[in-house]
Formats: sequence, C-alpha cells, structure tokens
Amino acid sequence: MKILEYKDVLTKRKTKKILYYVDCNGCWICTSHSTDRDGYYRLGRNKKTYRLHRYIYTIEYGKIPEGLIVRHKCDNPACINPEHLEIGTIMDNIMDREFRGHGAKGIRNGMCKLREEDVKNIRKDNRSFIKIAKEYQMHPATISGIKNRKIWKLI
Repeated sequence: MKILEYKDVLTKRKTKKILYYVDCNGCWICTSHSTDRDGYYRLGRNKKTYRLHRYIYTIEYGKIPEGLIVRHKCDNPACINPEHLEIGTIMDNIMDREFRGHGAKGIRNGMCKLREEDVKNIRKDNRSFIKIAKEYQMHPATISGIKNRKIWKLI
C-alpha cells in the first residue's frame, strides 16, 4: 500500500500532513488523522476542528454554500477524494441513504413505536384501519401500510 500526501494549500504553517492511500474503489482513505464517532476524519487548523472531507472540498472547489452539505458519491464516510465529493441538501443526503438501503427499518429505527408482536397482531385484526389506528395511536395510513406489507415487510 502506497501512502500519498495531500497538499494543504490553505495553510502556510507547519501542520500535521494529510496522508492517505487509495483503495480499490478509488477512495482516498486517510492514515494520518483519527475519526469521530460517525466515521469521518477530523482535522485541526487555525484553532478550529473540521471534518476532513469538508476541508478538502473547500480547498478544491471553494466555500460550501450556506445550507448545503458535502456528500460522498462513493457512500464511504472515510473517503477524502475530492472527485467523490459533491454538495447537496440534507434531503439529497437522506434520499441517497434510502436509495442505498442504509436507513434503519422496523424495530432498528430509534423512532419505532411498534414491536414485532404488535405488527403481527395488527395484521390479524379485522377491525377498520381507523379503529386499529386509534388503539395504537397511529395514522390509519400507517395501519394500511402494515396490513398491505408496504411497511414492516420483513415480518
């Protein structure tokens, strides 16, 4: 594995070098810095901490417009390759996540109100969607989605 150095043109001071290697997908994986709990590399410059992919995007393409974020086209939060980075909205990022199948579904979703047993009971219940929805404090459309296996498909 060959270690490369990214030229940090925004700083003239003696700072920690940005070192990386290129993986089989063309992603640049940093070897010189540590990650935060979300898997993004962190970088300290001028008494501020930055996520490294955002810092590199700024060097390569300029300031990130207000209200936009830097997204990974490669779906790899560890990647710092400028060619794999693009700006977009938070909704773009959410849509990417769902399209790639990374959204938490069913009981793994932290906002989940139902247990698997509840879903099974809802599917067996012959009452109207409205009555079932009132019992579970949900919208009737949610009950319809459960009964028609549009949501909670795995149970």
